[in-house]
Amino acid sequence: MPREQLAKMMEFEADRMTGLILKTKTCCPSATSCSKNSTCGPNNPEARLTEQIMAALYLNHPYADP
Repeated sequence: MPREQLAKMMEFEADRMTGLILKTKTCCPSATSCSKNSTCGPNNPEARLTEQIMAALYLNHPYADP
């Protein structure tokens, strides 16, 4: 976008965000329980391995938190 249009774009964005309602299920899928989901949890060895690899790769980083 051209620099001279930035102010107008910010007005549009502010207007869009005014009535925004965020739901945990929509914006934070990792916050939902996945014990019922077959793609994660103790029933999926691949997911468990990935979780352990991520924890090992990112020891001092938020990515290490499953």
